[in-house]
Amino acid sequence: GKTSSWVGLACVCDGFSESNRDGRAVQNFVEVYLFVGVCFTVMEDVHSETKMPEEMEGGIAMDEEDVVLDEQNCEVIELNEGDGVNDQDDMDEDGGEHGEGSIDEQLDDDVEPEADDTMIDLEGHTESVFCVVASPSDNNVVASGGGDDRAIIHNLRNNKVQSQLEDFGDSISAIAFSQDGKLVAFGGMNGRIVVVDVATGKPVYEPEGPAASVEWLDFHSRGNWLVGGSSDAFVYMWNEKGENVMVFSGHATIVSCGGFSPDGRSIVTGSEDGTVRIWNPKTGECVASSAPANSEKPGVLCMDMMDNIIIVGYEDGSVRLVSLLDAAFIASLPSHAGSVESVKFAAPGLVPRICASAGMDGTLRIWDMDLSRERTALEHGAGVVACKWHQQKPELIISASVDRKVHVWDARKGEHIAVFLGNRNTILSMDIGLTGEYVVTASDDHHVRVFNLYQG
Repeated sequence: GKTSSWVGLACVCDGFSESNRDGRAVQNFVEVYLFVGVCFTVMEDVHSETKMPEEMEGGIAMDEEDVVLDEQNCEVIELNEGDGVNDQDDMDEDGGEHGEGSIDEQLDDDVEPEADDTMIDLEGHTESVFCVVASPSDNNVVASGGGDDRAIIHNLRNNKVQSQLEDFGDSISAIAFSQDGKLVAFGGMNGRIVVVDVATGKPVYEPEGPAASVEWLDFHSRGNWLVGGSSDAFVYMWNEKGENVMVFSGHATIVSCGGFSPDGRSIVTGSEDGTVRIWNPKTGECVASSAPANSEKPGVLCMDMMDNIIIVGYEDGSVRLVSLLDAAFIASLPSHAGSVESVKFAAPGLVPRICASAGMDGTLRIWDMDLSRERTALEHGAGVVACKWHQQKPELIISASVDRKVHVWDARKGEHIAVFLGNRNTILSMDIGLTGEYVVTASDDHHVRVFNLYQG
């Protein structure tokens, strides 16, 4: 838990409550993925017959309101590039542990940026910060965790540590807020999970979890049920009391990403074994599974869900659209030259329907889903570790790259709007605040920084 050197570690934790955070999440749609040099042992099949509560047995449907956007009325954030906005650790020779990329720099040491656009430098961490997630209900609350074994809830109003768990026992590898923002779950590389009351900072429960690293966490959109994936190849689900009610067995290795489906009736997971699996949360049954890609590096690294479609990013650089109904391939999009670190759907209602993928080849690619082809490739100076659509300005997408920069793009026009400087080392995680006013980053330089998107 004391090691601050990580290759390709990007925790877009909010997975799918990030996605709603982007929920990762997902993130929204916490997207969390770790690549650690540890040998894992695949355990024997585990299955719990604990009965689900009545509300889950009937299926919990998430009420979704269609977002209809008038393209002519979409506004672009006015950012004055001339006023305050400036126009990995240990990567191996092949471009990083996730596969070959085209990164020219080695970013082992902190480097002073040309300018510093930081609005708030949040205090609290003493080593690399691996995860950062903004609250889905309070614009002033941010949670972070890092290699110093600290899980911190920050308050942006006074730049104070609102509460913290100081000795988690190992590095924090995953974070997820409940949909109402009242709870936040922290997961560690030691398999420990602690669910904290955001208002009081006190632990609510510490569920029995895996014996290996927690890769990602996601709360149900209609309650405080929690699901998480581990490097032990299993997926775990806990009820609102923290009781382990189900263990999902089927993956052969690290479960790198996943979450509840948008309607809450399924659990979807991706693994470094190359498969995407759809699970019945009532029975623990795997109801559908995609075939792994025919590749030397078929691992699934990231995913996002919208309606009945899953977008999946792979270690070999490929991007695929998969059916959430039966895990069948819908379309295969042209590949990145390096591993895909983040994939996100744009807001429903945009015409044409678009999605994005961020890769270690230094590109953020915008895809036309209906035509299954690329609309534009947004070039960065180094590998792109995270991307997220702006919810209030849905034509905008924010990206973070290995060269320490945060970028703002107009995805429909393919235009670069602004770049924010301030990080001294590799950005490992990124999120956007509730109201869309700020972006927050976690970095290998031990800092959590807040940048004002409306600056200037």
